[in-house]
Amino acid sequence: MIARIVAFLLALVVPAAALDDASIPVKVPIPWGTSAPGGQITTPIPQPSQQGIAPGRASWTDGFPPLTFSPIAAGGIPPSGADFNGVFNQMSQWIRWYNAGAPIFHDPTFQTAIGGYPKGAIVAHATDVGCYWISEGNNNVSTPGQAGATWLNSCKAPRGRTFLTPTPGLENPPYRLFYVNASTGADANNCEAEVQVVGTLTGPCLTIQRAVDNVKQNYDSNCVQPWIYVAPGSYTGWSDYAPQTGCQPSLTGGGPMIVAGYRPGIACADTNVIVTMRPPPATAAVSYDGNATGVVLCMTLNAPSGTAIYATNGAIMEVGLLRFGTATTSMLADTNGTIIATSTLKWAQGAIQGLWAKEKGILKVVPGVSIQFDAGIGFSPYFIFAGDGGVVNFPVNSLSFVGAPIATTKCGVNYGGLVISGNPTGIPGTNACVVDAATYGLLR
Repeated sequence: MIARIVAFLLALVVPAAALDDASIPVKVPIPWGTSAPGGQITTPIPQPSQQGIAPGRASWTDGFPPLTFSPIAAGGIPPSGADFNGVFNQMSQWIRWYNAGAPIFHDPTFQTAIGGYPKGAIVAHATDVGCYWISEGNNNVSTPGQAGATWLNSCKAPRGRTFLTPTPGLENPPYRLFYVNASTGADANNCEAEVQVVGTLTGPCLTIQRAVDNVKQNYDSNCVQPWIYVAPGSYTGWSDYAPQTGCQPSLTGGGPMIVAGYRPGIACADTNVIVTMRPPPATAAVSYDGNATGVVLCMTLNAPSGTAIYATNGAIMEVGLLRFGTATTSMLADTNGTIIATSTLKWAQGAIQGLWAKEKGILKVVPGVSIQFDAGIGFSPYFIFAGDGGVVNFPVNSLSFVGAPIATTKCGVNYGGLVISGNPTGIPGTNACVVDAATYGLLR
């Protein structure tokens, strides 16, 4: 009987042929035997041999035991239909999981049972969606993210390369956390504790500017990447006008300062932290100048009479998980400044320009970023503007979009500006891009 079943399953195997997206087989919507009565399905199938325990019953160790291959007249026992249902059920549960594109997470119990993960094994990051751990050795029994673990984070630079920001976690380089809290902080504090230590100045700072200045002045040379966690609340903006004098981005040292409305172990909610531009002479909610480098993540930015994110004079910023409120310009890369958007950008309100680059500034949105607009907002006149040698790289076909601005010209380009999109008609907006060829504006 088993031989006939095996022959039937082999007959289902499709001869070798080229695969394409038109040859996707029928998916498994529910596990096999989902409604089978308890006596008609063995679940889960036991791992230890059942010989001498339950004659004729299947296990992961034996499969179907020799007794089920013997004629009944010679004392054999037919294989159990409940065992067949159980095997198919357990296997089809995983087939269904894969059909749904669901992730596989690190499982310490399974890891121990198999003697460790093999080299090249991939498991999903528990908190950072879209990131994965890759095993760097065979028989890997270490825990991803722990010190000394032999797992590589896919969202962190491979060996020998550098990214502006490593992925949050416990892997090298280590992070040194600093804290800002609008309710419990004080700018006399050293920003080194999330909760105030009674009778000391060890506790959270009140303002983001104090935390940035404190880190730059006192901790930059420690070669540990500073992470300023901003607790939920309302804050005034900040500026960074000096380059880091100590560590630079590397796999063994530290990296640019991170200012974020979340930290490892706490999920991002972009409405928890509200940052508003300081009164004039401030011109931006967040401003980086003079070769400063930094990372800004997970907050809402307001600049009613200025720019939400501003990089100039060689500054390099990585931004993401941002929500733009009231602002004249959402992001401006000016005079050799660079802004790189690596994750979600949301607009709750419109602006004069959404993305602007000028004077050899570069504003780049990396593939995979989600661009989102609340209903009824618009930009006047442009969503994207590049002029005076500025470059905006906005790869339309590699981005995802939620909503669309109204009464908006997609882009404007003049005076040697360059907008790179790959698909100008796909840029958000209701009116076509305006390109001033006479002043050498370029649209690609």
